[in-house]
Formats: sequence, C-alpha cells, structure tokens
Amino acid sequence: MKRTLFLLLLLLLAVGSFAEKKPKKRIKYWHIDPMLTIADTIPFDTVHINFQEQNLIERHSIANLYNANYGSPIQSKIYSKIENDNDFLFQNAYKPYLLDIDNAKFYDSTFPYTNLTYLTGGKQGQKEEQIKFAFTAGPSEKFNIGLDLDYIHSIGQYNLQAAKRFAGDLFGRYSGKHYSAYAYVATNKHSNHENGGLTNLSLLTNKNVDVKPKDMPIFMHGYSSFTKNLLYYNQAYTIGFNREIKVNKDSVRTEYVPVTKFGHTLKLEEMKKRYFEPNIVRNYYKNTYDTIHKSFNDTAALRSMTNLLSVSLAEEFNKWLKFGMTGYVENEVQQFIYQKDTILHRTVKSNTRIGGALTKSRGRLLKYRFLGDIYLVGYKLGEFRLMGNAEGNFHIGKEPFS
Repeated sequence: MKRTLFLLLLLLLAVGSFAEKKPKKRIKYWHIDPMLTIADTIPFDTVHINFQEQNLIERHSIANLYNANYGSPIQSKIYSKIENDNDFLFQNAYKPYLLDIDNAKFYDSTFPYTNLTYLTGGKQGQKEEQIKFAFTAGPSEKFNIGLDLDYIHSIGQYNLQAAKRFAGDLFGRYSGKHYSAYAYVATNKHSNHENGGLTNLSLLTNKNVDVKPKDMPIFMHGYSSFTKNLLYYNQAYTIGFNREIKVNKDSVRTEYVPVTKFGHTLKLEEMKKRYFEPNIVRNYYKNTYDTIHKSFNDTAALRSMTNLLSVSLAEEFNKWLKFGMTGYVENEVQQFIYQKDTILHRTVKSNTRIGGALTKSRGRLLKYRFLGDIYLVGYKLGEFRLMGNAEGNFHIGKEPFS
C-alpha cells in the first residue's frame, strides 16, 4: 500500500513538473507594409474592448455618403479620406469592405484560435446581418496559417436597395533564421441593386400621404457587382552574424543579427465591375443619345502583375543609430478591359519606378517611416511620391503621451 502511494506521489510530481514546463499561451497579430514588409503590431481585440469598431462604415469615417444600408457603396464626406489611390476607380466605393493585403492580419499563436462573430440589426424586412469567421493555428513557432470568412446581407428600407457581400482569405507566414515569407490570397464579391433614387421626394415630407418606404416609386431596376481577387507573396533572405550577449559574469548567449536583407514581392490582382439595367430609363442621365438599345450591360476590368525587388540594411545591425534603409525597384504590368461600342477591348501597359525608404520600427520612444519614389518608365513617367509618418511615446511626469 505504501509503495502504491509512493508511486502515485511520484507520478503526480512528474505531471506537475511537466505542466510547469508547458509554454504559456500567447497570441498576437500584426499588419505589414505591403512594400517594405515591416510589421506593425496592433492590440488584440476582445469582446470587452473595441467591439464597437466592428462596424465597417463607422470605422471608415465619421461622415459618409451611402444608401443608408450596410454593404452598399460608400464614400467619405471628408476630402482627405476619399479613396483615390487606385488605377481602377470603381474599387474606391467598396474599399472599406475589402479583404486586402493593406488590412491583412498575420498571427503568432501558440494554440489554435477561432473567432465567430454575428451582428444583426433592423426590423423584419429591413434587417442587416454580418457573419464573420476567423481561424489560425501555428504548427511551429516559425510557421502560422489561417483563414477569414466574412458575409454581409442587408435589405434596406426602400425598394431594390438590397446589398450583399462575401469575402474570404487564406494567409500564412514563415519566420526562419535567414529566410522569411508572407503569403496572402483573397477574394471579394459585392452585389447590390440600383434603384436610381425616389421619383417623388415629396412623399418623404408630406404628412398627409401615408406610403410605406417599400411602396415609394423609384427610377430604375438596375444591378451592380464588383469583384476583386488578390494573390500576394513576399519572400526575403537575410545575411548577418552571431553576436555574443553577456548574461552574467560566467555565461554568454548568442543572438543572430541580420545585416542585409534581399526581398522579392509578387502581387497579382484582378478587379471587375459590371452594371446591368434590363430596361433603360431615358433622360435619366444628361447627354445620353443612345435610342437603339433597350437594355444596358457594361463591364470594365483591370488585371495587374507587380514585381518588387529590394535591398535593405537591417535596423538591428547598428546599436547606436537604430534605423533601417531600403532601396527598391518595382515593375507593374496592367491589362485594362473595357467595352466600346459593344466590343470588348484590351489594352496592356507597363510602368517601372525606383524608390527608397528610411524606417525605424523598433523601440518604444520613437517610430517613423519616410518613403519616396518616382516612375522612370511607362505612362506614369514622372509621377513621384513623398510620404512619411512618425509616432512618439513619452512621459511628462507620470502621464503618458503619444
């Protein structure tokens, strides 16, 4: 009996010691700069904080123009926030809803993580709903994969105002001693009705007329769709050395310090916009002279392939002047697809630019990024870009400022 108790005690001690050695649970995520692949860690959202920021419209801007229902095309009323940095202008009205490399999240998690979110609002017949699913898992400390699914459906208050959207992505990262990579694949599909507005606005203000919003007459019965598909892959190889760090009087440890990083980024994009109107409304648009066609079906698309090569001096290399420098050359090949006199046309164009960046992304007191580039070849010849941002965190007395 004593021997059995002794063996049981040893077993419990062994289990306890094993439990102590188990790594602590950890999860964090970050965005990356699509060009420089610099990680920007962001706080991990929970149900208790920042949940109100889940609404994409409110997150986009404090003042917006849209059809008042979730999922419809949108534009900020604030000039500085209007999206206009894309060669396919039809994307701008859908930008806040897109799963894209600009807002992609990459994880570092010691355990499988799943998040399911359901948002709903509005009365029956005018309901707005959103379902989101996220999953990520890390088979090892160096490797992580995951996926996101996002579905929006809203009916709207007026006739033919409904909108729906489905988006999904697959992502992964590998962080080795010398080689590292980020991979991201996404698809976005938006659909919405076009009613052209109400034909009689006085129905909204006349108190003597009792008409339900769904019964108010509209100009047209149209349909719009927008699709964006994306593949992004970045890979980098670093050359460095092992630096000895003194732990105490009798021991040291080695730390790998990258010096130079060689990077390559491939990005493939496809964007398509379609507008369909089965019965054309005459005189709705000014200066319209087509009196032959009874319906309207227009399509435009842009396909692009971008390759970027870069060489960087790592920030970790210099102990005293902690900043990184990057030089890069980027080439993009674009195919524009559009209709002209019912005939589908295709035009291929190419651009090449060179640029450089000065960055500091480590440390708590000061972070910054300054970037400049110019197009040397292609129809964008002479276009240049200068941009920068800085972030500081410091204390005055006991009060933190940023």
